[in-house]
Amino acid sequence: MKRIQCTSLLLALFWTGAALGDGAVSCEQYRKLACPGGKTYPIHLTFDDGPRVGTTAAILDALKKHNVKATFFVVGDRLEHGAPLEHFRMIRRIRAEGHLLGSHSYHHDFHTKLSEEQIRDYIKRSRSVGRSEVVDGQPLGDYLSPVFRLPYGDGWINAKSKSAKNALLMKVLKEAGFQHIGWDVASWDWDSARQKDPGILAYTLKQVCKVGGGVVLMHDIQKNTAAHLDEWLTAMECLGHKMVPLEYFVKVAPDGQATESCGSADNGTGSLRAFLANGQQVARTCESEGK
Repeated sequence: MKRIQCTSLLLALFWTGAALGDGAVSCEQYRKLACPGGKTYPIHLTFDDGPRVGTTAAILDALKKHNVKATFFVVGDRLEHGAPLEHFRMIRRIRAEGHLLGSHSYHHDFHTKLSEEQIRDYIKRSRSVGRSEVVDGQPLGDYLSPVFRLPYGDGWINAKSKSAKNALLMKVLKEAGFQHIGWDVASWDWDSARQKDPGILAYTLKQVCKVGGGVVLMHDIQKNTAAHLDEWLTAMECLGHKMVPLEYFVKVAPDGQATESCGSADNGTGSLRAFLANGQQVARTCESEGK
């Protein structure tokens, strides 16, 4: 009986944060955001459109505080010669702190509206831009991992249409050595309307519960995201969701074709685990985890 009472007390302390020392956080306020049945899911955070002075640093601070590794998809023209030195320092810091850096192309355009020549140019330039920049006495060097996310998801999120332009985009990416990475949950953190009550956290977690976790799309250029990511990560921890590396969901087979590592079912909107590099549905390669 004493053991049962002790366990109950510990659970109560976990939710309330009471008597847990200075800086304790109350998890009780997030209980209403829990998934039905208290289910928990794996999550990988990704951030598009950076780097940006101020906001990217704040994002990194929050990730470091919670020991979370993320993936950043950077826009190449933000790293051209003459860009703020802080942009290049952020690239170096992202790598140093164990995050992945991928390309978000050279310009943030709808790529299905570009010519083949422009597509090839943007993807090629995104590979090399900024590498020769000298940052605090040292060349920036090759900072990209071979992962890529199309701006707006254009050419991936509409992959079911099987258009010639979509196929061209995936072909050029593959030729350039890139693996396209989509998302399972769009946080809509850029939408000022959704930033209002109940807010981005509630919206994002509702989607996480609906699709069973996965890769979450956010933006490190958004001031609201930079200001609240620390709290959002606290909420995810309180609710028991597990922050995992990108490779938990997506791996690249020896032949260069995308395979699925683990994850949930397609949510009907072109989810990451339903449509990968070539826009084709791929077989699951992980065993059921009883979720």
